[in-house]
Amino acid sequence: MFIDWLAALPHARKVFIGGNHEFYLEEQSAYFTEQMQHVPGLVYLQDSGVEIDGVNFWGSPVSPRFGDWAFNRSRGPEIRAHWDLIPKDVNVLVTHCPPAGIGDLNYAASHEGCADLRAEVAGLPALKLHVFGHIHSGFGVYEEAGTTFVNAAVLDDRYLVRRQPPFVFRWLDFVGPIEPVA
Repeated sequence: MFIDWLAALPHARKVFIGGNHEFYLEEQSAYFTEQMQHVPGLVYLQDSGVEIDGVNFWGSPVSPRFGDWAFNRSRGPEIRAHWDLIPKDVNVLVTHCPPAGIGDLNYAASHEGCADLRAEVAGLPALKLHVFGHIHSGFGVYEEAGTTFVNAAVLDDRYLVRRQPPFVFRWLDFVGPIEPVA
């Protein structure tokens, strides 16, 4: 089970969100969130945040509508309502979808990120790290305006695990750029 695997990782705290395949999390979010309170070290975020050691995290599983997947919202006011919840003092943002133009190029060479998320991110002065996935072919680390953006998708476009090991970052008290740990 995913939760058992995640809980067993050697890190004291693990922050995670759902995505477009997690119908259970969308349908049973209140129950799941309550259950996660009993699993030491795990923090599930669903349009919510947590402060860990002075670092403000915010997470959302929402993505622009594509087919009939979990946590899909229509572009425009419906999805913007989720991004409007992000606090201005967030340091680490974890979303399922990428912002438009950053790590969002799909296998057909089309940008699939969210323009409303991109606009929101631009107005977050304390943001240092934005981690997302969803667009598998956009995998990589990007830098823009003092923020590190990470498309951490480990699957390729055929849903095969292709990218290992995962990215690991050290938080350096907001001093200097955030560097992946080799």
